Amino acid sequence: ALGEADIEAIVELADNEKFADLPRSLLRFRFPLADGEGNPPWMLRMAAETVGTLHRSGVRTLVCCSAGMS
Repeated sequence: ALGEADIEAIVELADNEKFADLPRSLLRFRFPLADGEGNPPWMLRMAAETVGTLHRSGVRTLVCCSAGMS
């Protein structure tokens, strides 16, 4: 399904999930964020800036957490 959607990058935001088995050709970013409070501000900022940079660069990106269910 990722190939059909022309996804070029994945941003994973869950701290409680195993690494997804993805093709090596995809860019992969993982930020182990927890639902709710307690995440370091620098990590939240880095995750948001990463997604923003990918978006501005026109990179088709999937952002997911909890195995893509939320």
